[in-house]
This record gives sequence, structure tokens and C-alpha cells, in this order.
Amino acid sequence: MTTDAAAAPLAIPARRPRTFWRAFAERRLSVAGLAVVLIATAVAVLAPVLAPLGPTHLHQERLSPPTAAHPLGTDRLGRDVLAIIIWGARVSLMFAVGVAGISLVVGIVLGAIPAYLGGWVDDLFSRFYEIFLMIPRFFLIILVVAVFGQNIVFTMIIVGLTAWVTNARLTRAQVLTIKERVFVKASMASGAGAFSVMLHHVLPNGLYPVIANSTLEMAGAIITEAALSFLGLGDPNHVSWGQLLHVAQEHLRAWWLAVFPGVAIFLLVLAFNLVGDGVSYALDPRLRRQR
Repeated sequence: MTTDAAAAPLAIPARRPRTFWRAFAERRLSVAGLAVVLIATAVAVLAPVLAPLGPTHLHQERLSPPTAAHPLGTDRLGRDVLAIIIWGARVSLMFAVGVAGISLVVGIVLGAIPAYLGGWVDDLFSRFYEIFLMIPRFFLIILVVAVFGQNIVFTMIIVGLTAWVTNARLTRAQVLTIKERVFVKASMASGAGAFSVMLHHVLPNGLYPVIANSTLEMAGAIITEAALSFLGLGDPNHVSWGQLLHVAQEHLRAWWLAVFPGVAIFLLVLAFNLVGDGVSYALDPRLRRQR
């Protein structure tokens, strides 16, 4: 054995960097929530295959309890509850994604630009956030939907335009912190434009709480849509889980009309909350350090 070989230090394998999915997988409940969301998505996509007759097909059995022919029973019109839940998953998921997307885009724009500009612009928008938070959001949604109609797309836009404040405030807090970092100052000193610095340096390093919050907003959007349908303000052209709950008010003995859609809403809302928790954990290194 040569001296050089004896003196050579033992090779230590480099530690692999923690990826998003590896960090997310550490939260077992979040993985279970993601599985529920993926199953619900698959059910929504395969609705024409799983329930080919559609949710509006009328059967002879009315207010029938669960049977072999109708595993989840039928409603007062003879519609199969299982078919309504399968097709209603499309409405819930579309509504959740649409509301979260609108809230995310509006929140980032109205939060990042004023915070980056600073001064009186930031102060003005901060007061605007506070005023908007004082407005009862759900009652505003009910008023707008009742006055202008119950179209599902219109309702989705209205809900999204009332849910952006939290994302805007989170974005503002992140931008105010990150724009003072050394790498941002260095980029500006090198001659990069303000828009380029914000787009390539500030926002990519500050969006993780906003993305996590948008995932949680999907759960809130599902509850909002179900609540509007429960109050009779849902789109009559689309079946939804909230509509079954609305019908269940008139038929209290038909327990299956309330239990099955209620369980579907509960599971999907819980799943999105668990996914949001996992996304927040995977994107925020401070949470992992605390663990």
C-alpha cells in the first residue's frame, strides 16, 4: 500500500438535494390527500364511462334507498344519486381550479407590483386590502349571484375575484422581504430592469406560500359552491353535490340524499387541505428545519 493511498481521505458520497416530491412524500397524510384528489379527478374525467346514462336520467324508482340497481339510492325525481355524485365531481373540481387560478393571478399582480414599487403606491393598496377584507365575502357573492344570474362560470369568476386578498397580502410580504436581499440588489446594480428582476428573481423565490394558499383555496371554493347550491343559487343546468343537499331538506327520511354528497364534500375538502399542508411543507425550508 502506497503512502498516497494510505493518506487519501475516505470518499464521502454527496448528499442528494431534497426535491419537492421527496419532501412532500414525508407528509403521509398529504400523500393520502393527493391520492383522494387524483381519484376524484379520474372519476370526473371518466364520468361518461362510469355513469353513461348521465345524471339527469329518470328511473322508475323514486326516493329509493340504496339497492343493487342504485347503490346510493335515487332522489325524488328518480335520478341516480351515484351518477349525480360522479358527474358532480366535475363541477366541484372545475369550480375549485377556476377559483384558485383567478385568485392566484389577481393576487400576485395586485400584491407584487405595489410592494415592489413601494412608497405611496404600496400604502394605497394596503388600505385597499383592508377595506376589501371588511366586506362580508359570502354575502357579497350571494348578492351578486342572485342579481346577475346563476351561471356556473360567472359564479366561479365572482368567487375568484373575492378570494384574491389573501394571496395579494402573502405576495406583498414576500416581495417586501426578498427585494432587500443581496442577490436582488446585485442584479439591479448590474443593470437589469425592474420588471426583469421581479420576474426572474423576486417572484420565483417568494411564491411558495401563495401556491400553498391557492391549494387551500380550492377546498374553500368547493364549500362555497356547495353552499350556494344548498341555498338554491347553483346553476340549474349542472348537477352538483350541493343540489342534493338542497333536495335532502325536503325529504329528511331519505338519509342517503344528505349522507353521500356530504361525505363526498368532506373527503374532497379534507384532501385539498392535506395537499395544501404538504405543498407548504415541501416548498418552505423553514418548516422542514423546524421539524
